[in-house]
Amino acid sequence: MQTLTVLPDYLRTAAWTRLVRLPHPSTGGPALFLLYKTAAGDGILELQAIKPDEHEKRSWFVGKETVCSDGRLLLFTPIDAVYLLVRVLEAAQSTNKSFLPLGDIFGSAADHLGFTGKEAEDFVLQSSDIAALEHLTCVQGALEKLCDARDLGGELKAYRLSERRLCDYLAARVEMIARSPAFATCGALVSGLSKAGIHTSEDCLGGPTDISDIVKQQAREQIAIQLLSQYLSPEHQTLLRDRYKHEELAQHLERDSITAELLTHMPGLRKPLAHENSNPSEGLPDGPAFHKTSSGAGLAAAKKKAKPLVSSGVARLAKVNTSRVHKLSSFFTKKGTPPSAGATPESESQNPLDEVRDGSQRSASQDSATKDAPGSSANEPTSSVPMTAPSAGAAA
Repeated sequence: MQTLTVLPDYLRTAAWTRLVRLPHPSTGGPALFLLYKTAAGDGILELQAIKPDEHEKRSWFVGKETVCSDGRLLLFTPIDAVYLLVRVLEAAQSTNKSFLPLGDIFGSAADHLGFTGKEAEDFVLQSSDIAALEHLTCVQGALEKLCDARDLGGELKAYRLSERRLCDYLAARVEMIARSPAFATCGALVSGLSKAGIHTSEDCLGGPTDISDIVKQQAREQIAIQLLSQYLSPEHQTLLRDRYKHEELAQHLERDSITAELLTHMPGLRKPLAHENSNPSEGLPDGPAFHKTSSGAGLAAAKKKAKPLVSSGVARLAKVNTSRVHKLSSFFTKKGTPPSAGATPESESQNPLDEVRDGSQRSASQDSATKDAPGSSANEPTSSVPMTAPSAGAAA
């Protein structure tokens, strides 16, 4: 099956190339890399694949008559040899922490290094693939950056991995990426800044941007760490993150999160802040003290004072006349049958004043009936004691 592949132009004049399968610097799983040598130097390329979703069918039209049914796009991108050598050096020194010559490093790594992950059982790491790294000039230069070295006489040197050198090198890469002008042009980097609360034109309140240079620099450094973490093991990712505290950025993100949550409860704040006010605190509750609280206490207090928002639909429903609408309990009464959809129960249709009036009329009719009853007197007091017939002695 044909696959469309994009290669650098300098590979056309390469004197030597070799495709090897080595553990990925981050996951340890099998990954393909292309080693090459040209007149200008040597290097390592990483094979990456861009493929469509599983449910989508794609093809490539190459030229006028060729159709490539495989929708993947293979890319060979340069990779720093430092990231590949970290796992090699750790495997070589897993049993021997002493200085090792160049040949012994790759020989020991071939004995102890292997693939990890889901695809580890499908591939076997070839010792020849690891040994091929020894002959690259870029690999020898990477060893100088990562290891402490000792001269063995002549041109021979022994190397040992240094955690300090590794952290210093990674920190230098973070600083280089953070100061790169690509942050203004690369869409992925701009999106990363937006997620970190760094906006180019207006902040989340709708006013002018007022973010310190320290916060911006720390946001760039955090994105750079995320990029480098794609080629670092979890242990080295932790070491790199621990080197950067980014306290100012954490405080900024906390305030930004509280402010965004406040705007969901008080959307009216956005309108006054959209104007070009000389006082950035104008329009905010509690005045200037609202912004001076670094912990967000002013935002939390204003949030508590904010009235709950009511949607327009709920407001319209509150104005609907429900006096003639059946209650659910009216359909479960014991007397009679449930009222029809068009009928209205008397108790539901009457006004509360009418019910009071009807009750007084019923009381008056009961009193008149009592007066008209035979043997009854209007002034005769009532008693709950039953009347008994007089005895014979009493009658006499």
